[in-house]
Amino acid sequence: MQSEENPMKVSTWGKKQFSIFFTCWLGFVIFGLICGGIGPDVYEKREMDFEFNNGTAVFDFGIKSLNRLNQFLYIDVFFLNDLDSGVEATAEFEITLTATNDRSKYEDGLNYPLLSSTTHKRTIECDAEQNCTTHTVVYEPFLHYKNYHVQMNVISDTSNDYFSKLYVNFFFVNKSMSIFELFFRYAFVILNCIVIAYYAYQVKNVPFSSFTIEQKLMTYCLLLLLLFNNPLYPLRILSGGDFPVVMDALFVTFFFIFILGFWLVIIDGLRYKKHERRFWKFYFPKMIPLAFFFISFLTVFIWNQVHEMDDPQYETINDVGGFLAFRIVMLIVFVLFLLWILYATIQAFQTVKQLGHKQRFYFFFFLSFFTFIFTIVAISGNFISSLRNTSLEFMATFTIYNAYVLFYAYALLPSNSKHADTSGHTKFIDEESDLENNLDDDSNNEEQLELSEKSESGSQSQSQSQSQSQSQSEEKSNSGSD
Repeated sequence: MQSEENPMKVSTWGKKQFSIFFTCWLGFVIFGLICGGIGPDVYEKREMDFEFNNGTAVFDFGIKSLNRLNQFLYIDVFFLNDLDSGVEATAEFEITLTATNDRSKYEDGLNYPLLSSTTHKRTIECDAEQNCTTHTVVYEPFLHYKNYHVQMNVISDTSNDYFSKLYVNFFFVNKSMSIFELFFRYAFVILNCIVIAYYAYQVKNVPFSSFTIEQKLMTYCLLLLLLFNNPLYPLRILSGGDFPVVMDALFVTFFFIFILGFWLVIIDGLRYKKHERRFWKFYFPKMIPLAFFFISFLTVFIWNQVHEMDDPQYETINDVGGFLAFRIVMLIVFVLFLLWILYATIQAFQTVKQLGHKQRFYFFFFLSFFTFIFTIVAISGNFISSLRNTSLEFMATFTIYNAYVLFYAYALLPSNSKHADTSGHTKFIDEESDLENNLDDDSNNEEQLELSEKSESGSQSQSQSQSQSQSQSEEKSNSGSD
């Protein structure tokens, strides 16, 4: 007998099953996007403006009633250009930041010093339409106190009246957004755990060695999705330390890198048989760019995190020189990786028909294409630091990736259908077991042939003995008659 896998659901589906599947998948995504669209704003903003006279401005303001649900505090400055032409100038910011947990102490001036008259210079660039660059002058990553008081002196390097006003913006996370994010993160975690349990129950009787390449990688992908949803995320808000932040960055990085590798391995792997997918020739070359991406993302994150903790006035835009060469190399490797995926996809379209994986590959391609485009946009967006005041971005990211992994995992489960396609794309045949079975069949045939030969020789000897006995009896009867 042949040793074969139980065919996957996706390999036995017809048009009706595919229609139901994509309708449910699309409904799940649309529901998540609607929730994100009607969700709360991500940031609360407090904006104040101050007069800028003779190249100087003084800012003194306090903000109260913050807690850990507000997560962090940004202070940005924005200049208003009075000229009809572009302006480039240098401004010096001298900032004192203090904080307290008691409102009465805040009013009495008994505060904890967080910044003590630190000075930084920023280059102010303005166009001809009064728009100037926005600069982050203070970033407090953890809110250990309820009230914050800022004193800031701004001095321009020119005495000309280039600037008439200075706008100061306070940004901190909306409390409703923190609760909204925690709720949906745990909703995705619970759904993820249910699918993992169901997936494990459905494949419990199937040996891991008999899994297809998609089923093997999906096993790891479900576990990494659980890390991506991050059940430990509340520690990031409640603890106010570096460890939960670093762990969250590690989880997200692991998941994104694995998704990129997942796509490349599946696209390229369907063109090869199981015994041809050796580690050093097939998997190891794909791990090299993925390892580079992982180290790059982690390096950029740790670099920013360390500098922001050490200096609340640190701004990434002023550190471009240290990142420029690093990011150029990273971008080149990323483009080469995309070209590799494109080449593997073109080759796969040409060969899957011959190997009998047409339905499996087309399903994977169309389900992954939308997620792939979203991933490229998300990764490219990490090169630009900006504040987006909508929960739609959060819900779009988590909904799309959870929908992709969870629905695809269901499609890869073993099918209970008795009408499996025998054209070859619904099963993977173990060639070694087939060879052993063929050898066993040959040996059985040889034994049967030997037995038949022995039986024929026995029957011939028996007939000869019978003829000899008959001739002897005839001779005796003839002699007696004589």
